[in-house]
Amino acid sequence: MQAAQRPQVESGKQRASDFTEPVSTGYSNRMAQKTVPNALILELEPVVGENLDRHLATEQLWYAHDFVPFEQGENFALLGGRDWDPSQVTLPKTITDACEILLITKDNVAGYHRELVEHFILEDNWAQWLGRWTAEEHLHAIALREYFVVTREVDPTANEQVRFEHVSTKGYRADQYSQVETLVFMAFFERAHAVYCNNLAAEIEEPVLAGLITHIARDEERHEEFFANLVTHCLTFTRDETIAAIAARAAELDVIGADIDAYQDKVRSIAEAGIFGPDQLRRVISDRITAWGVADEPALRHLVIS
Repeated sequence: MQAAQRPQVESGKQRASDFTEPVSTGYSNRMAQKTVPNALILELEPVVGENLDRHLATEQLWYAHDFVPFEQGENFALLGGRDWDPSQVTLPKTITDACEILLITKDNVAGYHRELVEHFILEDNWAQWLGRWTAEEHLHAIALREYFVVTREVDPTANEQVRFEHVSTKGYRADQYSQVETLVFMAFFERAHAVYCNNLAAEIEEPVLAGLITHIARDEERHEEFFANLVTHCLTFTRDETIAAIAARAAELDVIGADIDAYQDKVRSIAEAGIFGPDQLRRVISDRITAWGVADEPALRHLVIS
């Protein structure tokens, strides 16, 4: 399949406030305003374009419906069928726990999209990348939910209740992050999800679900590469601020699912199973810092493990 092409755009010429300061003017005020590109946005515009070209040229398209065993589907009680009950579950609990954590995190893509748009700009190369990233992340949620509703491997009502509570009342907030911190966080975040999904896929014996999680892991690796490359450029453009941003975001990074109040038992379960926990998180941070070539920085040395 031919790789997707994108229209070419020119960078803007405007400059605005200091990009090292947190964006914290309040959502209600900023949502109605058109973002003015500042020095960092303009500096990174061609870098975003180059990475978007690479991302599209190397894509391997996949579709949610290809990973849903629809022959297993049946109506729920409202339409004359039967509702979910625990006897329908065949997968190990650690697997369904990990998948539900992943699904709720993916359901919250709107929160991450909002923060990226608020910190950067929805124009030119930035707009194309943020839209593309959001669409790819949303695909993960679509595929996971379709698989689990059809196979009945999780309670769909309970899962929906958690989704609604998490997205509507908890969500994701990063309005106190600087622009550089936001990019650093996303690089760490995507690497953590790549490791999470690869470890999870290795534990799944059901081939369709294993294939789905493997495809998600590959997307996460590609997303990490994109955001990490932007941070690499920041290290050449504003090194001191970027080192400080790496240290700040690494210090506060938590395991996947830690922000989902209803799933703390599941978070403990997958940590005990070795899928993802504090040990894997420390490795994610250490390996990403090493890959950036900044492991010897005094502010980061304590975060690097052998």
